[in-house]
Amino acid sequence: MRDIQTSCRIKNAVVIVLIVISAFGTSSCGSSESGSKANVPTEINYVAQITDSVVVDRLSVLTMEAINPAGNRLLLVDEQTNEMVLVNESGEITSSFNPFVEGPDYMGDKSFGWTFYGNDQLVGFGYTHFVRFSDKGKRLQRLSYPIEVAGWIYMDYFPKRLIYYKDQSTEKVVALIPGLSKPSPRTQLYYDSLDLVYALDFTNETSRPIFRRPEESIYRTLGKYIDNGYPSMDHLNNGKFVVAYTSDKNIYIYDAPSDELLNILEIPEEHRPEFDAIEFSSKGKVDRTKSVGYVMTIGDKIAVMMMGRVPESELEKIMGIPQWWQSPEFDQLNNKYGSTNLLLFNEQEYLGEVDWDFESSDYRFFGDANGYIWLKRAYEDERDYQTFLKVRIVPETN
Repeated sequence: MRDIQTSCRIKNAVVIVLIVISAFGTSSCGSSESGSKANVPTEINYVAQITDSVVVDRLSVLTMEAINPAGNRLLLVDEQTNEMVLVNESGEITSSFNPFVEGPDYMGDKSFGWTFYGNDQLVGFGYTHFVRFSDKGKRLQRLSYPIEVAGWIYMDYFPKRLIYYKDQSTEKVVALIPGLSKPSPRTQLYYDSLDLVYALDFTNETSRPIFRRPEESIYRTLGKYIDNGYPSMDHLNNGKFVVAYTSDKNIYIYDAPSDELLNILEIPEEHRPEFDAIEFSSKGKVDRTKSVGYVMTIGDKIAVMMMGRVPESELEKIMGIPQWWQSPEFDQLNNKYGSTNLLLFNEQEYLGEVDWDFESSDYRFFGDANGYIWLKRAYEDERDYQTFLKVRIVPETN
C-alpha cells in the first residue's frame, strides 16, 4: 500500500496539496458541515513574531523531525545522506548517525517518525518495530508493533506519529499507527471501533490503545464517508494531549494515562472543515476544500492550522496535462483554494486568529514547551547553511 503525494507552497503560508491514492480508497476536498455553537470568547488577534533562530552549517537539505522536551535540541534528518543529525541551540552538530545502514544499530531502510525519549534518547518508528536509541545512535531496545499492519501510507500534512510524555515516573510514547486493512474505512465500523493510537511503555514492554474517536466526533455521528479520519496530536502537559481530526470541527483534550476525554473545544464556524460527504456504499471521491492540517502545543496554548485544499474534482480536470502539478492551471487552482489560517486556543476556549505573515520551505511545524513554534526558513537561492526559526505568538498591538 502506498500513497502518492504532491506538495506546493503558496504565499504567506505553507500549504500541502496531496493526492492520496491507497488501497483504502481516495480522499480529497469540498463543501461545509457545521454543528453546535462554538465556545468563542471576545476574540483577540495575535501575530507571529520571529524571536530567534538556529543556523546549521550544512549544504544538504535538513528537515526537522523532533525537538527535545527542554526545547534546546533539534533532531534533523539529512535528506541526501539519510543521517539523523542532532544540533544544539547554537546550531552545533552534537551527534549524527545513520540507522538505515545495516549493522548492529540498524532499524530498517526507512522510518515513519521520530521523537526524543527524555532529553537524551530517541525513539524511531521503523517498518516492524519501534526502536529506542541513544543520542549517539546506539540501538538500545526494540518494541514490536501492538497490531499487524497491511502496509504503509504517507498522510496529509505529515502529522506527528511519535510523541513522548512522562506518566508520573514512567516515560512513555504515544504512537499513531495507520496502515490497517480492516475494517474498510468506508464503513461505520471503521469510524466507531478502529484504534489508531497506542501508548507505548518501553520500561515494561507493553502497549495499549488510547484516544479512540469519541462519540461526539462527526465521524461517529454523520453516518457517511468523509475520509480516513486520521488524527493530528500533540502533548500539552502532564500527560494531557490535544487531538484533532482532518474533517472534525471539534478539538479534543485527553488525559493519556487514564484515556479520559477531559474537554471538547470547537473550531469557530467560519474556519471549520468543509467537505461533501458521500454514502459508505459509494465508490466516488469526497471533495474537501478545508481541513484541519496540523495541531501543535506551544507552552500552555494550542495552535490549529486550517488548510485550504484543491477539490479532487478540480484536480481531475487538469491531470491530463503533462506535469500538471507545475502547470499554470494548477497554480490558478492553488491560488483559488489554497489558504492557511492559524487558530489559537487554550485548554478552555478559542482565543483568536494568528496573523501568519511569512514563508517557510518546510512542511513541518513543531511547538515546544517554552511557547515557541519551530519551522525552517525558505531561501530563494542555494546556501551552505540551513536556518530554523523560533516563532512566538503574541497579542497584536495597535
